[in-house]
Amino acid sequence: MAAMSLGFIVLVTPWTIQEVVAACTGSRAPPSLDFVATWLALSNSFWYPFIYWTLNNHFRRLSREIFTGDNDLNT
Repeated sequence: MAAMSLGFIVLVTPWTIQEVVAACTGSRAPPSLDFVATWLALSNSFWYPFIYWTLNNHFRRLSREIFTGDNDLNT
């Protein structure tokens, strides 16, 4: 669970900082920086299955069984 929280913080913090700076100063970041920060924040959910697969043996086993078509979950 800590990895999920850390991933969320790392991916969403640049966008949050950008928005706070924009609200306080009234100036926006360059479009390329805005694009990268926004898509990092939006890609947060995309990375969750990879983090689960890397860190959780049970999730890894079940996902292998699903993708290989082996539905015998009792072995």
